[in-house]
Amino acid sequence: MFQELFPASVRGLSRFLSVSVLNLYHRDQLRTSFKEHLVNIVAPDLPESIRDNFIEAAKTEKLQSMPNSFLPPTSNLTEGLILLGDAFNMRHPLTGGGMTVALWDVVHLRELLSSSRIDLRDPESPKKVHSQLNRFFSQRKSRASVINILAMALYTLVSANDSDQPLKDLRESMIQYFHLGGICSSHPSGLLSGTLPSPVLLFCHFFAVALYGMYRVLLSSTSITNLFYQIYRSLAMIWTATVVFVPLLWSEWKP
Repeated sequence: MFQELFPASVRGLSRFLSVSVLNLYHRDQLRTSFKEHLVNIVAPDLPESIRDNFIEAAKTEKLQSMPNSFLPPTSNLTEGLILLGDAFNMRHPLTGGGMTVALWDVVHLRELLSSSRIDLRDPESPKKVHSQLNRFFSQRKSRASVINILAMALYTLVSANDSDQPLKDLRESMIQYFHLGGICSSHPSGLLSGTLPSPVLLFCHFFAVALYGMYRVLLSSTSITNLFYQIYRSLAMIWTATVVFVPLLWSEWKP
């Protein structure tokens, strides 16, 4: 279970720090362990001008927490009810895609429920609204699914443990893939921002990262014995990419 923790109030000013924590279930253990993490791991990387205040706040202030949740969208079956935002669809906040999805949902609804399409004085308007909501669910799916899948998949990669070699290989491959420039960086940026709402394009780039990683791993072979190990690493990488991507794709596009 992931938690977002926010130490606040450095010298009277409210400040927020979002940090994800894995496998700490008990609230007391979470707070104690995370305070040590803030002081011993996070603080040394902060600028000296704020480090002492940060450590003081981490030790003395109360840590607030909330769960990070993944909520795939489902079609609405209740007449008279419209859900938007986190009540309808959630993804990890890593990519900041929540507001993008929510605002585009508003755009779709504004068009589908406009007065030119539905007269609310019509006794049949509830049924017409319900019909438009079904269209809304279809219209939003491409853009929202791309942002949702990317958020969850990228967090899986960047939060990989040191012991998880395939995920670490994929993470390094992703970074090097972006460094190639051109469409290898512009297309992922467009997918993240919602300006390229194409699940097919997302699929192509995600597995292009895995294939590029396989190429880099195999190229690093130094001997025949090492080659067999690198073949295993490359196959583990493509398998891990599949295990990460396909369940997320299914959660977004299942009937």
